[in-house]
Amino acid sequence: MEELEGKLVGVNVENLMAKLMTLEIPVTEILQEDTIFNKNGCTYRVRNEEGAFILTYKGKLIKKGNLKSRNEIEFLISDPKAVVEFFSVIGVDTSSPKTRTKKLLRFNINGTKGELVFIDTLPPTLELEGDEDNIRSACDTLNLDFSKLQPISWSEVLPI
Repeated sequence: MEELEGKLVGVNVENLMAKLMTLEIPVTEILQEDTIFNKNGCTYRVRNEEGAFILTYKGKLIKKGNLKSRNEIEFLISDPKAVVEFFSVIGVDTSSPKTRTKKLLRFNINGTKGELVFIDTLPPTLELEGDEDNIRSACDTLNLDFSKLQPISWSEVLPI
């Protein structure tokens, strides 16, 4: 499945949260712990999201204007250690995985998944995911400038 998203680094949290409250959009706080492996420009991630383990494959990144696109496959797993063993068997280097913990505030607006992400050394970052028209609509509704979204991955903005 293709994922299309853009990030706005350094978003004004107070203004964004006030707008979401005014629009009465529910926001859910989530804690995520990621273990990340890379091979040939693709990412393999094991995520612990509040006790649920999710395996994600992300294909090579393709920049489309100020959005990015990549193939993504994601599903629940029950044994993350077995997945890491499987990665090793298929040739993914598991000797030095990258890890990160992030807190996020998740919401949905105009057919777009929004996540306000907080990671230690990075300014608050808004990630919007959906089709381009819905992302544009979400930006309009939230009084954000669509042209300021960036087609970046976390590895480009955070030393992980």
